Amino acid sequence: MHLLVENPNLSLSLALTGLRLVGFWPPEGLAGTTRTAYDVYAAFSFTVLLGIFLLAQTIDLFVIWGDIPLMTATAFLLFTNLAQATKFINIAVRGDRIRALVDDGSRVLKAVETEEARNIVINCDKQTRLQLISFFTLTLVTITGFATSAESGNLPLRAWYPYDTTKSPAYELTYAHQVYALFVAAFLNVAKDTVVTSLLAQCHCRLQLLALSLRTLCRDLPVQGVGLLSPQQEKTLVSRIRRCVVHHQSALEAATQMQLYFSEPTFAQFNVSLVIICVTAFQLVSQSGNMVRLASMCTYLVNMMFQVFLYCYQGNQLSEESSEIAGAAYLSPWYVMSPARRRDILFIMTRSRRIARITAGGFTTLSLASFMAIIKASYSLFTLLKQVDEKCLYITVQAAELISVFGDVSAMTSAGFLLFTNIVLFIKMINVMMRRDQIHEMVDDMDKKLRDVKDDDEIAVVKSVDRLTTWQLYIFTFLSLNVVFGLAASVEKPLLPLPARYPFDATVSPAFEITYLHQSTALILSAIVNISLDTLVTSLTAQCYCRFRLLALSLTKLCQNLKVNAKMMLSEDDEKIVLLRLRACVKEHQAILLKAVQIQKNFSMPIFYQLTVSSFIICVTAYQLAFEEMQFVRLWSLLAYLTVMMLQVFLYCYHGNELTIQSTEISAAAYECPWYVCSRTLRRNLLMLMIRSVRVVCITAGGITNLSLGTFMRVRIYIHTYNHIIKASYSFFTVLQTVQE
Repeated sequence: MHLLVENPNLSLSLALTGLRLVGFWPPEGLAGTTRTAYDVYAAFSFTVLLGIFLLAQTIDLFVIWGDIPLMTATAFLLFTNLAQATKFINIAVRGDRIRALVDDGSRVLKAVETEEARNIVINCDKQTRLQLISFFTLTLVTITGFATSAESGNLPLRAWYPYDTTKSPAYELTYAHQVYALFVAAFLNVAKDTVVTSLLAQCHCRLQLLALSLRTLCRDLPVQGVGLLSPQQEKTLVSRIRRCVVHHQSALEAATQMQLYFSEPTFAQFNVSLVIICVTAFQLVSQSGNMVRLASMCTYLVNMMFQVFLYCYQGNQLSEESSEIAGAAYLSPWYVMSPARRRDILFIMTRSRRIARITAGGFTTLSLASFMAIIKASYSLFTLLKQVDEKCLYITVQAAELISVFGDVSAMTSAGFLLFTNIVLFIKMINVMMRRDQIHEMVDDMDKKLRDVKDDDEIAVVKSVDRLTTWQLYIFTFLSLNVVFGLAASVEKPLLPLPARYPFDATVSPAFEITYLHQSTALILSAIVNISLDTLVTSLTAQCYCRFRLLALSLTKLCQNLKVNAKMMLSEDDEKIVLLRLRACVKEHQAILLKAVQIQKNFSMPIFYQLTVSSFIICVTAYQLAFEEMQFVRLWSLLAYLTVMMLQVFLYCYHGNELTIQSTEISAAAYECPWYVCSRTLRRNLLMLMIRSVRVVCITAGGITNLSLGTFMRVRIYIHTYNHIIKASYSFFTVLQTVQE
């Protein structure tokens, strides 16, 4: 009997091995008396790890009913155990079907042959491994804190027992049982969640492998002189397309099975997590004195949020990868295929318009938007608990005392109004350094394409985009220099341009002059680097939609300088010319779509950090303007800084919005060409391009919100509900103003 479960995904292998050790993943071939003994062992494990806890904590909850702080102290782990019991029962009941799903995914991932495919599988394994390590570490810190934070005579967790737990040896035995059950149950909870999220990761990994197969359909099939595949090559292509369709169907079936087997437990987990996050936050504001307990509660809160995030992230990735199948099919060289094969490709693209989704009980889709909705709902419940609690006044006094410990709010905002800017700048610098090769290649390719334009109208398009980005750079630089020189020139000795703590007295010479020079130089260089990094991203986005505009221009001129015959159709020779032009347009369209994907991949997360931090920066800058007595020069520099921060967000959103708009114009441009004088084959090719253009190109901030002019006024996205950046910033500003008064 093998204890270690073999799987190409290490996280899934470890998770299933953990379940096997406690009786919930029987080895293959186990039957008869041995299987019965294993099932008895599983029932015993469930009773020791969860059954006793569930009974004791449920009774305790009824005993202390009405005391909100004590109820939340009992409930915050009771609900965790209830959700865990649901997942245990689900695995026990559906074990054979889940095993078949695991084996099917393992078989597909082990069968990859090419280096590119192996890299996709390896990257999937690395991602899930990192998530498992993070989840395990947070859980270990939390449980260790719970186990060691109990004071003498108290147990780590509140629970009712039918005997006196304060006397020996009952106290020691109960304490040992709680600690043992806490550690084992917590790690099993990690294992069960890892099983689900790893299976989701394998599912979207299979879709990535399918996308690779579709993009490389015609690899090693050189096109003949007529510009089409030969009959023998068509046979090879038919076999490859059929394999892709079977692969697609099996991946979709795996997603359907994931929905069938794990939807209800996930729904239970989400509902429980919503309550747990709420009551844990309530416990945090009620805790006092025990720092170990406070720290463990903090990590527990983070742990629960991370648990929900993993489900939502993997579900979101599955939906994203399923929608990318249509794009991958379009990126194949379909223009060299026969009409029958093109229809096959179109069939795949049509099916891919229906995105694969995993839902929680059929109520909400696993996505990043759902994650934000759960956090919002948890905060609403937390607010309700604070209002119900009779000790609300005490908690408010504690919060006020905490603020007074941190110090004067004006001083805090004075030190912090550029801190957030520097944090985001550091993230963007690290991102460019880590991805410099990919970014360099992207810049060179954009430069080459835009330098190759020859027609006057194409040159005019390139120049118009260049003028736009140049003027934006001028305005951005002018405002930034106003900020830098204003901050540097607005202080007198012994004050520095920026408040900061140094391990020496910075008010006396020559320390003051050296520190002043360092701060001024660092400000100028940081401003230049920040401008350069933002301009790099916005200019690449502008070049991307510039290429879309050039492509639209080429599509409208497909039949330029070609005459129709007496039948009001193009001649056979002219058809060949149009076919060559259309193929060039399709190749350019595919190249632009790949560049947009590269921009998303390389810059999405830094943009997300920029948008997230922007509301805080606008807040503290507005606070400085409202409350700090300052000279006119400093007032001017802060106004310029506030404008710069808003302009920075606007530039990202504006260019992202333009990219989306220009990508949708491709379909209209294809329609505006005289397609009615073309043959049926050419019309089908145009139709294929128009169908692909229905799915717009979007650059997102961390996959959470699209860059658009609407997003300029938003900082967070929920399901059908958006909060505006300016509105959020003003809300933070109002809070600070109230605290100051």
